[in-house]
Amino acid sequence: MVTWVVQRQTEDRREQWNQKIRTSCLANYHDYIEIDIVPFERSVVGGDPIINGPVVVHGSTAIFDVVERNSWSPGVFRIYKESDTLAAIGEHYLNHDMKVLEVEEVIPYVQSQGMEFFFAKPDRDLKSFDGTVFDAEKFPFFIERARQYSNYDPETRICVSAIKHPEVEWRFVVVEGRVVAFSQYRVNRTLNVAAQAEGEAIRFGEYIASFASPNDVFVMDVCRIDGQYKVIEYNTFNCSGLYACNVFEIVEAINIHVTSNCANG
Repeated sequence: MVTWVVQRQTEDRREQWNQKIRTSCLANYHDYIEIDIVPFERSVVGGDPIINGPVVVHGSTAIFDVVERNSWSPGVFRIYKESDTLAAIGEHYLNHDMKVLEVEEVIPYVQSQGMEFFFAKPDRDLKSFDGTVFDAEKFPFFIERARQYSNYDPETRICVSAIKHPEVEWRFVVVEGRVVAFSQYRVNRTLNVAAQAEGEAIRFGEYIASFASPNDVFVMDVCRIDGQYKVIEYNTFNCSGLYACNVFEIVEAINIHVTSNCANG
């Protein structure tokens, strides 16, 4: 039996995912525990739960500290850095023109490329800030604020690339190389969530997973741009939004995977 430990959320959409995880666990006789984490302290209200057996968590990155101090397994399915993703899939990566730079190298580089605006994200799976488009003039101020008010590590390198304009973007949850759930989340750069995905996009995602899976369980974002499919990024499942993905299918696939691995030692 797998125990799911899920961080209680204040956002309605995320709380709906929690309730779907709970329902899925109970339907399959797996345990579900919901916890509150004290902001910034990363401690659990009422203390860490005592659990025997395999554990899977879902929530913010704060829950990863709970996993580590309790040595829960598998707990979190960690993934590649962005630079590792680029090395693994090359031209299939949307930002295959990406440069991985020290933070102090970013502005000189974008200025040398004549970029007033550029796309950037941390070269870590546990992102201290989301990948987004930056104004070159304002980027230094953003980094300074990130150093003061977030979990940004100044040693983290920054991935920089030219701005792209995908037509459609999807989120895939991949378990053992198979897309077990999917959701459209953006169309023409505008949030547009729907429980759908193009069959060719799913086949593309599974093709990529066949030779470049960063873990047995992970999230892959895929887009269509200029008639081609590209991988936008990989994400750690345990802190990823699920949009309109079929949560029951996700929980069932992960439970089977974890239970099978435990049975096999």
